[in-house]
Amino acid sequence: MIVVSDAGPLIYLGGVGRLALLRDLFGRVVVPRQVWDEVVGVGAERPGSAEAAAAAASWIDIRTPSPSPLTERLSEVLGTGEAAAISLCLELRAELLLCDDLEARHLAAAQGIRVVGTLGLLVRGKRAGLLDAVRPILEAMVAMGLRVSPDLVEEILVLAGEN
Repeated sequence: MIVVSDAGPLIYLGGVGRLALLRDLFGRVVVPRQVWDEVVGVGAERPGSAEAAAAAASWIDIRTPSPSPLTERLSEVLGTGEAAAISLCLELRAELLLCDDLEARHLAAAQGIRVVGTLGLLVRGKRAGLLDAVRPILEAMVAMGLRVSPDLVEEILVLAGEN
């Protein structure tokens, strides 16, 4: 399975010490060069940066998407990383995009790409027996600055069997 990740899941999972969940769920994860630069280059002081850099040696595959008119069009309405992630998904025929940005999620879905966000990854991890509990991880992510509505928190906890 080819899985492409945008910055959000790398930052939040890495920031709470759970970046390996991506490896455990998918084996390898492809990260567009633009996203990598955002997380590890320019964002080197961000939470999750050091964890992502360490993982690049073993299970994160950094790739640069080929230039395309679609990437240019997407870059007009999305950030560079989100546009690159969607383009790379299409180029690699990836089965899944890991992304939290709502507009990017909608545009990816319109291209036929399946999308899962960071919170959905927590639910998958819990269901796969890789996480004992979602609640403390979710609370730590919110403390880091993850913006999530109380209704979505409730929904995630229900899906994880914790409410």
